[in-house]
Amino acid sequence: MVVMLLCFLYAGFSVYTFVSEMNAIARAEFVDRYLYETFDSGLDTNLGDVLSNDTGASDQLRQSIVSSYYYRNAYFALAGAIIGFLAGVSILLMLQSKSDSEARQDVLDVALTDDEKHVVENLKSSGGIMTQSELVKASGLTKVKIHRVIKRLEALGIVSKYPHGMTNKIKLQKK
Repeated sequence: MVVMLLCFLYAGFSVYTFVSEMNAIARAEFVDRYLYETFDSGLDTNLGDVLSNDTGASDQLRQSIVSSYYYRNAYFALAGAIIGFLAGVSILLMLQSKSDSEARQDVLDVALTDDEKHVVENLKSSGGIMTQSELVKASGLTKVKIHRVIKRLEALGIVSKYPHGMTNKIKLQKK
């Protein structure tokens, strides 16, 4: 559960970083456009000279370096957000399916009698399918008791019964 929460926190932090990087890209492009317009119009030429030449690179090279840095960070943050979110969802689904099966088992433990639990265990140990006569021998219960137990388990949807010669095949349902 803690790992799932950490995945979602990481995804949220990555989304925040992505948005921040995209905002930085937009600000850098706005500032560059403002400086170029100011420098081209002749207003405040000194500020334009200082800011545009302070790296020693040409304006296009400087802009591509800044843009590639911000875009690379933004894409890494976006990839981290997607991976974190998918990891969190997969962990959530695994925990949910595990808790569903545990909840089903708890319901069966409460709802079934000892004889019914014994029949279900015999079916599980034989691979999920047995004939009714094999079930009588394996469980040690009478034919009438097995018939009643199977009828109740069938009504609950735990087993299904199919005719098989002079007896019936009893199949444990997967759910």
